[in-house]
Amino acid sequence: MPGPIRPIPLLVTAQAALLMAGCGRARPASVTPQAEAPACALALETSDSPAGATRRGWPDEVEVALNDRVDPADAPAARNPSERMVFRQLYETLVRVDCEGRVLPGLAASWSHDAKGRRWTFTLRSGASFWDGSPVRAWAVAQGWASSRETAGAQDGSGQIDSVRVLGERELEIFLARPSTDAAGFARPVLSVTGSRRYAGWVLGSGPYRPAVSPGAPAGEIRLVASRPDDGRDDGIGSIVFRAPDDTDPRGALDAGADVLVSSNPEVLAYARALPDFAVVPLPWSRTYVVAAGHGDEEPGPPASPIPAEALDRLARAAVRADARPAEPPFWWRDEDCAESVGLPGERVGTYGSTLPSTVQDARIVYPSGDAVARGIAERIVALTGLGAATPSWLAEVLPGLRAGAGSPVVAGLDAASLARVARRGGALAVVVPVPRAPFGACPRASLGAGRKLMGSIMSNGTGLRITPLVDVRSSLVARRGIVAIDVDGAGTPVFHPRWVAR
Repeated sequence: MPGPIRPIPLLVTAQAALLMAGCGRARPASVTPQAEAPACALALETSDSPAGATRRGWPDEVEVALNDRVDPADAPAARNPSERMVFRQLYETLVRVDCEGRVLPGLAASWSHDAKGRRWTFTLRSGASFWDGSPVRAWAVAQGWASSRETAGAQDGSGQIDSVRVLGERELEIFLARPSTDAAGFARPVLSVTGSRRYAGWVLGSGPYRPAVSPGAPAGEIRLVASRPDDGRDDGIGSIVFRAPDDTDPRGALDAGADVLVSSNPEVLAYARALPDFAVVPLPWSRTYVVAAGHGDEEPGPPASPIPAEALDRLARAAVRADARPAEPPFWWRDEDCAESVGLPGERVGTYGSTLPSTVQDARIVYPSGDAVARGIAERIVALTGLGAATPSWLAEVLPGLRAGAGSPVVAGLDAASLARVARRGGALAVVVPVPRAPFGACPRASLGAGRKLMGSIMSNGTGLRITPLVDVRSSLVARRGIVAIDVDGAGTPVFHPRWVAR
């Protein structure tokens, strides 16, 4: 059923809009997919302890302890890190990006683009199929994208893909609204390929794992089984059991038999390092905590003078209970195009006036409720402002409202919707919020996920807020030694490699 499908409104809830496109009718430039190298494999050697010896060769199943609840209704656009890890095993995009920024084949075996990057041609890999065995054809890709507005709830009208033309069963042509010759844009989770049917309660996917029905399984447990062989690996994982958090200390999950977990908690990581059968591997720096504040009569932008390095270092060590460092550039939101891409079309974004209201409520430093790192930073800022005349000059510059008589600051945790409203209306002295770092420094690859509305209320130029980066934070993978079939992708998400088991 060849022919154009137009328009295709894309949602951008899983990641900030990627700059993908351009125009022109020049002869397509062939793109040779790069060969995958083992640079992204996590080295988790086998333990020599008796307990480790019992796990050598690996059984069919690995247990992963999650930090957040996972809702199948969100798939494939993740709303938290745990969903991102689960969905990454289930769904595929045309291409994928590894930990070193290389673009590798996904559902597409090859691709090409014209001289300016407006027109792209993709050829799907031979034999690609959904979990139910139905083939993944070019028209299914186009239809899945066209229906994503209804299935996942569009929050954006920018539409980076202008139209799609089906050329054959395995070939499709994609016209982009904005030029780019970077194929990494097609790796956004929002462009995951899905089918029109449901499978075990999930939207149909084509990933290397598929969900399994587990009668009598505890609430929140998700079991995935390998849906196809992975290049003949004999050290892969046949099935994965993801267990939802139970509000207890994550260290208990390791004691209870979990094989894998991701954590930034220093106590959990120290405990894991002391266990002979576990290894701890740092993941890429994933988020930068920033403070956003009204600028009064000044022009918005970074502070006139940089924050002293020793001040940021003390903040990272004294206020953050996680693996942290002083924030390091590049910062994608300082690129005008990147900042504007986060804004929400059609939504009025307010700005701060020349002064801040002087009520106690407006002296708040607010942060996302439940974010311990943001809370620690906010509390440290309040402690520093409590020094009165000795308030550090850099902090007075970062928070101009201190000079506007906003009162003695207090901290307050707010849900995402309330935080966005406060940011838009100028109802706080400052907002401390985590901003996902753009992998490899390119703004199109910033993974905003469900936080896009919040980011649109804070990061886009229309808010008039001054954004000051403070600290970078990363998590670490804790895994039982001997699991050699785990990689990390370009977004820092663990990727499990399957071993198909006849069932």
